[in-house]
Amino acid sequence: EISCMANPQKSIGITTGGGISNNYPIPDFQKDHIANYFQTIMGSDKQPTQTKVPYTTLGRGYPDVSLLAHRYLIIMAGTARYVDGTSASSPVFGAMVSLVNQRRKAAGKSLMGWINPFLYRNASQFMNDITVGENNCGRLNSSKLITCCNEGFYATSGWDPVTGLGSINFQKFSDVAFALPGSTSSPPSSSSLTVYSDQRSEIYPLSHILSPSLSR
Repeated sequence: EISCMANPQKSIGITTGGGISNNYPIPDFQKDHIANYFQTIMGSDKQPTQTKVPYTTLGRGYPDVSLLAHRYLIIMAGTARYVDGTSASSPVFGAMVSLVNQRRKAAGKSLMGWINPFLYRNASQFMNDITVGENNCGRLNSSKLITCCNEGFYATSGWDPVTGLGSINFQKFSDVAFALPGSTSSPPSSSSLTVYSDQRSEIYPLSHILSPSLSR
């Protein structure tokens, strides 16, 4: 598996985003993962250099997880077409969570709401770690050319600001989430779900898919 990087030969027009926020602090559920990331890369060839705009080591890291980036086949107005990017991968992850909630509801269990802490706490049970790729380049322009910076972030073992925790093995994700305790005779009220707009899952794309994980 490899992070999505613009490539004119493969007709891939986008590069995955990712980084460390200058505006939002690290949430508690992510602190150990970000600390491990910087400990892992320091002194290695995956340590980005501090250039004109230094990056912080103290902010909220993104993305949280990765999904397929390129060539989603959809039907629009009766016509088949391919779409790319986060606008396609984010709804897919939302659908995964909906399927898990459907399964939990059918068994009389409560529904999952804000799942970021769950993802970080249980990542080793259902995430495929992505260790290849970088995000120093942009997207292809109309002339099929790519603009690149001297440095970006690099995928490495564990959480990183290119692929997050990695890609999701859906069956394992579903089984771990289903096994969580909690039963209810009715759906939880909105007041029982805590949602933080600055800490919600950001889903960033990879490249090609070999179900149930991702590959290129």
